[in-house]
Amino acid sequence: MQNADQALDSFKEQVLKEGPRLGLGDTIHFKCGPGVACFNRCCHDVNILLTPYDIIRLKKAVGMSSEDFLDRYCVIPFSRKLKYPIVLL
Repeated sequence: MQNADQALDSFKEQVLKEGPRLGLGDTIHFKCGPGVACFNRCCHDVNILLTPYDIIRLKKAVGMSSEDFLDRYCVIPFSRKLKYPIVLL
């Protein structure tokens, strides 16, 4: 289990140090669904980190409680080394 914890710590550090940052004026345009030719090809095996704000917006969009949304769609890896929970979609 320690190797998994070390890998998660390393990944977290890399994302926080090297990940691109959005500016206040930046926007994201995204469309995905059955009508899109590449539907479900790019993200069929991807873990997407969610912020609390992401969770609130997504659970409202699908009409679910936070608890139900987290139980159904998310994984929350546990490690005592983490100072806060990481939620993966």
